[in-house]
Amino acid sequence: MEQQNHVLALNWTFGLNRNIVGGVHSLAEGPNRKVLFYASSHTGVLLDWVSGKQQLLQGHCNEISATTVTSNKRWLITADKGTNPVLIVWDSMPHMIHANLASLIPGTAAGPPLLNALPIKTIFDIHDGCGVVSCEFSHDSKYLVTLGNEHQQTILIWDWTSETEEPLCKLTIEGEPQRCLKINPEDCFQIITTGNATVNFITWDLEGGIRQHIPVLSAKDFQHNPANFTYSIFIPTKKQAITATADGDIVVWSNHSLNNLTADLEKGQMACVKFMKLHQTAINFLTTIGSNYIVSGGEDGHIKVFDLQMRLIRWFEKLKAGPITSISFCSSFAHPVDPKDSIVSDLNVPEIIVSTKQAKIFLMKKSDGTLQPRPGMQVTSGWQDSSSEQDGPDMHTLLETQYESVNALAAHPKLHRFAVGGYSGLLQVWDYLRKSVVVSRAFEIPGAEEFHSTTSKNKKKSPPERLKIVSLSYSAEGDIMAVGFSDGTVRIVDANSLDDLDGQRSVAGDIMAPYYILAKPTPDSPDGCRITHITFSACGKFIAASDSQHAVTLFKKEIKTGPKKNIEGIGKAVEKLASGDTYTVWTQIGKCKAHYKEIISLIFVPPTMLEPTKTRLLSVSIDRHTAEYDIDASTITSGIKLLSLKRIEQTARPLAATWHPSLRLATQSSTSLESYAQSAEGDAPPVAYTPTDTFVLTCNSDYKIRLHNANTQLCRKTVLGPTFGGSVRGLLVVPDNMVMAAPDVPQTFNYVAYSTEEKVVGLTKLPFDGNPHKFMGLIAHPCSVSKIASTSDGKFLLTAGLEDATVHMWSINPSALEAQIALGGKDLEPFLDMLDESGAGEASPFYREMEDYFYYAQLRSQGEDAATTRLIQDTVGIAEIPAIMQAMGFYPSENEIENMLNEVKYSSLAEGDIVQDITFPDLIKLYINHRPVFDYSESDLLDALTFAVKSQPGLPSDAKQSIARIGSDGVVGKEGLYSLLQQYGETMTKEDLQTSFRALLLNDPVYMGNLPEKFVGRQFVEEIMGLQAMTLGAGAPAAEKTDKIGRK
Repeated sequence: MEQQNHVLALNWTFGLNRNIVGGVHSLAEGPNRKVLFYASSHTGVLLDWVSGKQQLLQGHCNEISATTVTSNKRWLITADKGTNPVLIVWDSMPHMIHANLASLIPGTAAGPPLLNALPIKTIFDIHDGCGVVSCEFSHDSKYLVTLGNEHQQTILIWDWTSETEEPLCKLTIEGEPQRCLKINPEDCFQIITTGNATVNFITWDLEGGIRQHIPVLSAKDFQHNPANFTYSIFIPTKKQAITATADGDIVVWSNHSLNNLTADLEKGQMACVKFMKLHQTAINFLTTIGSNYIVSGGEDGHIKVFDLQMRLIRWFEKLKAGPITSISFCSSFAHPVDPKDSIVSDLNVPEIIVSTKQAKIFLMKKSDGTLQPRPGMQVTSGWQDSSSEQDGPDMHTLLETQYESVNALAAHPKLHRFAVGGYSGLLQVWDYLRKSVVVSRAFEIPGAEEFHSTTSKNKKKSPPERLKIVSLSYSAEGDIMAVGFSDGTVRIVDANSLDDLDGQRSVAGDIMAPYYILAKPTPDSPDGCRITHITFSACGKFIAASDSQHAVTLFKKEIKTGPKKNIEGIGKAVEKLASGDTYTVWTQIGKCKAHYKEIISLIFVPPTMLEPTKTRLLSVSIDRHTAEYDIDASTITSGIKLLSLKRIEQTARPLAATWHPSLRLATQSSTSLESYAQSAEGDAPPVAYTPTDTFVLTCNSDYKIRLHNANTQLCRKTVLGPTFGGSVRGLLVVPDNMVMAAPDVPQTFNYVAYSTEEKVVGLTKLPFDGNPHKFMGLIAHPCSVSKIASTSDGKFLLTAGLEDATVHMWSINPSALEAQIALGGKDLEPFLDMLDESGAGEASPFYREMEDYFYYAQLRSQGEDAATTRLIQDTVGIAEIPAIMQAMGFYPSENEIENMLNEVKYSSLAEGDIVQDITFPDLIKLYINHRPVFDYSESDLLDALTFAVKSQPGLPSDAKQSIARIGSDGVVGKEGLYSLLQQYGETMTKEDLQTSFRALLLNDPVYMGNLPEKFVGRQFVEEIMGLQAMTLGAGAPAAEKTDKIGRK
């Protein structure tokens, strides 16, 4: 399917799987093909670093764990590990299969495109569904070897060009798990694997024989115990192999032992003959330049070149790019390297592609000025390597992304930019059209003492410790950015330069730190003091921030004049203070702790017609409450004033919240919120309307989307949300696609993006009505999605993965979603499948039963004993809604009944009408949207009964803490159950409880209308409540059908 047919199509990926050792490969060959292959999250990437284009190789659901290429740089592999793992073989030059096209040069005017890889083989559930940790092609590209991720690890040999789905042979590895493997380029039947403490040599043959050989290593012979092994390769033409260690040594393996240097060992048998020190730190990677040189990359960031006798020939230091994880050469070595193409004058070394643990990829190229850097490509020239002359190669940075967990993402409100930050402390601002970093800054811990690590020869400074970025926000104009950190501090920086603008002052006002302290660690805050949310008001005068201690801090923008005295500190404000010029100060008004659980959203509500100059601040929390703060009455002396604290959920917990997209500022025309929300197809004509009420959109743990009045917190609408990928954890209003150069055109909003707790990101169309075809979702990351953001023009959706440290940019195609909605049917059609899974629609027993109740409710409302002529209509009074819901097996609480009645009653409030009746189609929609997504199970009831045991009157508090969850045979006291129901939820009096149980048990010959003093859990569920486990087929009556438990 073409990309334009997808609602969300992956357009670009900003990331690198930095933990794959040897995972970055140069496919460059000749002057025309300058292509790089690497993995980013669960996507393979082909990057043309000259034109700045990507081809994205998709097909994985898990993070890619292994990549490799053939020696001729044509065939590629991406493999993953996890649930439902796959291995995909890609042909990067598919034109080669056609004889008349094989001679064409990719990238030329007459040749095929450079980025045109196609998948040609896929192996599903490889290694018994455990996935791959390492793989490699043989030198002749005929065989493929994979190292599995099983608990009892295996090696598989594949004849991958054949049609069979079975490997040629399989070996179960004895001993510890291995991390990587390499094939002998001169003998494809010999393999070496590397683990932490062991190295294995594997031999195999075409008859299916495969054997594991453990090499001989005697620490007594060398008086040296090697550190952990890191990587191994075979030495060309030497019948030897080398293994690198974590302390900078290499172990040389040979096919003869020290006891007899003249006699060869049996095939596969190897022995240690030498230890050598190559680096002062761990050696992370080893490779060869053809059959002439050995190259090592270290944890110290150094690259060293040795001849085959391990004599140092050349080294490259002070790269300042981080520990080396991959080295690849821009040559297949099918022909000798031309000296004029060598990056150094005295060796035939082709261009080098290097990647590091800091998610950086750079090109080392001869310093001749022939490569014109594309926009954003950084070039460093003339640095000194091992030569005494300034003849070192140029370093061209091809990619630099986040290398720790990404927690913060924000899109610029006006420009084609976005900012991203994470636990690496690196804040980057990207131009997402040019695909380049505009500016970046590493935030280091202020005042941290530098500590030193001592080596045998000298002392080296350890890298400074960095702050962890956890939240970001742009101001409405995009000129200021607020950055929140995990240590409870906030910095306000210039959005263009990332320089500090203002900071916290001492009491005397003569010292200014470039940050504000909002929270400090306490014994009562196990979650620390991280800044969870930060946002600017639309007017630009306020900043609000929340922390993990559930408090909200407010900042106010003020204009002041400097005192003309020297001020100690950092930032532009310091210069203004000293000069006496006018400057901007962000005054920290105070903080308020209105919640006792995590705050999920901070919302500055726009002004309304009745209050055109007022800015309101709301906070929504998992504790089921929404707090409103009186900003106008908040001062630095009185602190933040709490205006109201109202409960918005009864049992479910809000997990995501945002401002409702149909609102407008008071100066703009707006679509009527209520009429817009009631239009089932979303095609209601817009009317000139300025809202007098404001609304908040929330998603809760029961998979419901709710619309709340921001003034009264009254629930105005409840619909069924997406149920795939877990609960919704992120909501984002997406502006309609528009030209940013047209400021006079009012911005419109018709779509909302969402992210779930399990990898999924999706898009939905307004208005919300419960239609499942209005929702789409896809696996955006193989891990949790930490943040989502929309570009200001509405063309792209940005998603950040938490653990994969990657940002994906998705093209938004609303027409594809419109087509999906149209195919789902009109009016009631999309809802009938949810009402009854049989597919019978209006002919199903479920539908017929509900229809009978609908008409019976009309008869009841007219009087069951009435002798006058009955009037049958297509509506029923809203007072009959609770009875119909209960008859259909849905027993709403009093709060849920109130929400349903209010939703119907005020559905036409914008037109000035109060609705008192409901049609049958609307009743079906109301039922589907309000009923629970999942039925209660016996386990849920036993959990509730456990609280009844803990509520037993007279029970000591320490005894309550020691009570574990009761089982089906656990004993519960009547007084404890009464106490629980009288204290929590919609409380009942003791008389109400006695009346209810008397009615429930009146006709039971065992209980005779009385609840026993003590009973067990299963007795309460099955006998007293009359519930039993049942799973009935499709088409069963609603009053009986349930997934888990139901009435007998």
